[in-house]
This record gives sequence, structure tokens and C-alpha cells, in this order.
Amino acid sequence: SGFMRLFRFISGGNERGEKIAMTTPVFMERGVGDGQDTMAFVLPEAMTNAPRPSASEVSLATVPGGRFAVHRFAAGRPETGREAEAERALRGWMEGRRLDAEGRPMFAYFDPPWIPRWFRRNEVMLRVQGK
Repeated sequence: SGFMRLFRFISGGNERGEKIAMTTPVFMERGVGDGQDTMAFVLPEAMTNAPRPSASEVSLATVPGGRFAVHRFAAGRPETGREAEAERALRGWMEGRRLDAEGRPMFAYFDPPWIPRWFRRNEVMLRVQGK
């Protein structure tokens, strides 16, 4: 799975064999590019020179900062139905404030698998167009 590929990278599966602290959230984007889902970890702020991943399926990217609208949604594991409902709610909220979304939604998951579902934190994010 995508999670295990990323976990191997931060567990030393990189050019320097360096262990990297796991951070939250874990980001997911659905159907990117060739229709595949992508998963991303955020590297620690102090890491200014990240090692190259050993696995070709893992890549490093910088996501530019910006202004985002964010909606926290129902606790639980990632589920497409809940994600779609949360995205609709966020888009409706943005429309009511005359904010235009730019790009694809990103979903943020904050909790490890052993946290009971009713305590989990999930968010959907949309970049706000303009400044």
C-alpha cells in the first residue's frame, strides 16, 4: 500500500538510511494524474535536505503554501462516501462566501489506525483561488 511505501522511506528506505520522524497529517488526493490515488507525509520542518527515496514509487515534492478552506468531517477511516460528502459541504460553504476553489481537494488524516473511529480527526482542504 501507499502507506507502507512511505513508512519504509521514513524508516530508513532512503539514500542515507536515515530515519525520519513521522508527522501528521497524512494527505490523500483521489484520482490524480493517471487516476491513481496519492498519499503524502509531511516531512519535519527542521529537515531542509531530505534524502532521496530508495523506492521508485516514492517521490519528494514541495507543495506551495497558500490560503485554504478546510472542513473537518465525520470521524472514522477514509471512505469515499464520507469524503465526497465533506467536499460538497466545503464547496457549499465556500460558495456562500464567494470563495473560488482552485485544484483538487486534499484530504488530511491525523490519527493512527489504533485510535477508535469516534475519536479520529479528518479534514478536506481546497486551495482558495487568488491571494
